[in-house]
Amino acid sequence: MRWKWVLSILIIMVAFSCKNKGNPAEEVSTIPDDFYPFYDRFHSDSLFQMDHIIFPLTGEPAEEALKGHEWTWGREDWVMHHTFDDKGTFKRDWYAINSVIIEKISDSSGRFTMERRWAKIGDEWSLIYYKEMGI
Repeated sequence: MRWKWVLSILIIMVAFSCKNKGNPAEEVSTIPDDFYPFYDRFHSDSLFQMDHIIFPLTGEPAEEALKGHEWTWGREDWVMHHTFDDKGTFKRDWYAINSVIIEKISDSSGRFTMERRWAKIGDEWSLIYYKEMGI
């Protein structure tokens, strides 16, 4: 439990110091080049997606009553993620901290947010954290 607290503080500190906005193609200097093909395939190939998620996946559900509790998704609970297709309603921010990439998507008010964290484990990228879209 203590490592989660330390990691959270570290992520917040680094996030404020290296914030980048836009889509992945605009983050060439921050996001490693090998992340882009992975990211595209992750959203278009369901078998690939399932093989690149660290289950049980930790995160936070959207349901308000469950917030603040440790949460995990299992393989049997997973709903495939598709490409983020924004029509101006949401914005996406990217943060790179060493080998962890944090993707945050939020509405224009910043009230509704989703977060995913990606890490390179061995030679492959994987989803290691997911916060569902919610308040």
